[in-house]
Amino acid sequence: MDDGPAEVISLSVAARGAAPEVREALGALLADGLDPLLAESGYHPGGLPALRAAVADRYTAAGLRTAPEQILVTTGATQALALVAQLYLRRGSAVVVETPSWPGCLDALLAAGARPRRVPLDAEGIALPGFRAALPGAVLAHVTPTFHNPTGVLMSAARRERIAVLAARARVPVVEDLAYDTRLWDAPEPGPVAAHAPPDAEVLSIGSLAKAVWGGLRIGWLRGPAPVVERLARLKARADLGSPLLDQALAVRLLPRVEDMRAARAVTLRAGLAGLEEHLARQLPGWTWQRPDGGAALWTRLPMGADAAVFAQVALRYGVELVPGAMTDPSGAHDDRVRLPFTLPESGLADLVDRLSRAWTACAGQEVSGKRPRPSRHTEQSVTCRS
Repeated sequence: MDDGPAEVISLSVAARGAAPEVREALGALLADGLDPLLAESGYHPGGLPALRAAVADRYTAAGLRTAPEQILVTTGATQALALVAQLYLRRGSAVVVETPSWPGCLDALLAAGARPRRVPLDAEGIALPGFRAALPGAVLAHVTPTFHNPTGVLMSAARRERIAVLAARARVPVVEDLAYDTRLWDAPEPGPVAAHAPPDAEVLSIGSLAKAVWGGLRIGWLRGPAPVVERLARLKARADLGSPLLDQALAVRLLPRVEDMRAARAVTLRAGLAGLEEHLARQLPGWTWQRPDGGAALWTRLPMGADAAVFAQVALRYGVELVPGAMTDPSGAHDDRVRLPFTLPESGLADLVDRLSRAWTACAGQEVSGKRPRPSRHTEQSVTCRS
């Protein structure tokens, strides 16, 4: 065959462009908000005070009373997780994680020397029997309670409370990653795990503006006990002396409008989900999935126990860069899965599924003939799953 399409459709990012409010807020900031910022030194390792206060107010409004000194502003949620790993972990530290999980989470923990203890999910989130069994001797637990990446599962309020109680009894700090807050439906979302936790629990809550507002606005944060936040702020100061103030000032203006932006995103994402499901059902009827509670991707199972990593190599020749299940779970339990974002426009979704269909036909043809497709040097794939 020829060298394939000139432009590759990359599915390594499940995100759309900036919300329209970003342009409006930037214009307002340039018009009347720069002078106070430009008059100061520009160094706030813990974050711009106005933004720390605004994030704290957001948690308080969600039922989790929070003071500004309990907030650390970070350069995206990924930095927040990396700082937590740096503070808590040493080489060989046992960490409880969900499986499957976001590859970026695994990368941050493994880079700090962690030994993951993987616990599967059920319909309500991380499974309790496995979570309970994995806690003894662990130094940290990481969960994604709101729209888990990649499955889209929304952890129930009861499960959040049990997670917090079990971890507190075992004296294991919990990191809850709330950055993937891409709503699809109008159903209410439970409060953070920290809001369900007993007084002696240590819960760190990570958030971000990447999904609701724009991934290009590298603003994230961490909420936790004030002494822990102070220690994390010192680590951040060593890394970069603080996140850019102009971005933070823009975030201050955008944060009150986040719920409106999430609602607008949901309309677009629902349309994308419906379109992707329609195309898949028509062209790849053997592929199956569970409709997600939220998020921006379908966690899709390939038929006949197909190896998704092998299929990803074939798909790349047809111009699609896939995230196979092995990237989210190295145990092999999800090797037949791929993550399919529905963030492309309708025409892009049609093109995507058409390419996947042709790649699947080619892959299945090689399987039937006994020539199982394997990666070759010119098709080897290096994918960084960025969101």
